[in-house]
Amino acid sequence: MNYRNPQLRDMLAGEYVLGTLAGPARRRFEQLLRDDYALRDTVGSWERRLAPLVDAVPAMAPPKRVWRNIEQRVAPKSRSSAWNRVGFWRPLGIFASMAFVVVVGYVLVDATKEVPQPPAPAPIAQAPAPVPATEYVALLNDQKAQPVWVVTAADFKQITVKVVAPPKIDADKAYELWLLPGENQPPRSLGLLPLAGTKTVTVPAELQTAMAAGKVLAVSLEPTGGSPTGLPTGPVLYTGLLVTTS
Repeated sequence: MNYRNPQLRDMLAGEYVLGTLAGPARRRFEQLLRDDYALRDTVGSWERRLAPLVDAVPAMAPPKRVWRNIEQRVAPKSRSSAWNRVGFWRPLGIFASMAFVVVVGYVLVDATKEVPQPPAPAPIAQAPAPVPATEYVALLNDQKAQPVWVVTAADFKQITVKVVAPPKIDADKAYELWLLPGENQPPRSLGLLPLAGTKTVTVPAELQTAMAAGKVLAVSLEPTGGSPTGLPTGPVLYTGLLVTTS
């Protein structure tokens, strides 16, 4: 792979910042970053460019397994070092623990002979924990690769569009967002884009499957009120790709 190719370097830097560059490819890229100052500048440029995602993507609590993994990595070392410092007391501690178990067992057995014990209640079934929704995000960039809108989606049931840099537009025009399903299927409209603030749109059921299969978004310039034909009639000015944030 020619890592001196400017387009390849820019693409890899963008995927590295987004987190979609993984495995051996990510490790090779990190090795290049150690000695390639220009490549580090490219990564820094992508980080500044994608900074609006921090405000656009809703905060998510890390799964419990993350904290368990952290405790498993940290706690054994602490217990091991503390145990070695009191090695002299280890045999005494084991003996005391065994004696305590024997005494408690004797008391419990003796108590059960005098007082009949009621049957143990059946365990209460716990409802399965809800599965968190998968989050997707797309940047709709202008010709200078600067983000104009940030689109977030939760399991393709709804999308939220946030304006990053308000675009200029004539009073008789509007920007319309389209889903490109691919496989020779026509574009499907997802509604008009806002020129300021944030807008949330529920995705129709028939488009949810198409969005899961395509994930490519495009923006066209249309008359006020949107395309009169159900298909893009003006030039396509912005495009973006929905990628998972997990």
